[in-house]
Amino acid sequence: RMFPAEKYFRINYDNDYFTATDYYYTQGINLEVVNPAYDKFFLSKLLYVEKGGNRQYGIALEHNGYTPITISSSEIQYGDRPFAAAVMLRLFVMNDHSEHRYRITSALTMGVIGPAAGGGDMQKEIHKWIHATIPQGWQHQISNDVVLITNFSELTFCLL
Repeated sequence: RMFPAEKYFRINYDNDYFTATDYYYTQGINLEVVNPAYDKFFLSKLLYVEKGGNRQYGIALEHNGYTPITISSSEIQYGDRPFAAAVMLRLFVMNDHSEHRYRITSALTMGVIGPAAGGGDMQKEIHKWIHATIPQGWQHQISNDVVLITNFSELTFCLL
């Protein structure tokens, strides 16, 4: 369900600390701001907007970190997920049709994956704070590259 407010700020943080594992996904941070003024951004014109309904435009900053099953090895773990982190900026519009119980979301996401995202340093520092195993394989992480994701028509139905 969309927030009833015209403008809002939301923080979402998840970390494998809560399950006491470092198993593929280590943490994610999402900072999101919704404001009707964002429909004026020139890149907002690239988003799919359906007629009717209630629209909310937003911008989100996302940071995600991924690890192999074992973080204590400094060797490459062939056949397993590599160490990786990505930081991305996402521009989106949600078009809510509550009377018909569905929502169309369109988004454009741009960012970087690799050392430039700072995942290794972040995970090591957090592990120091919580006195957990210090990850040893970040030197083998995915190389820097550009992330560009377009999602022009995500459809969500409300069944309740």
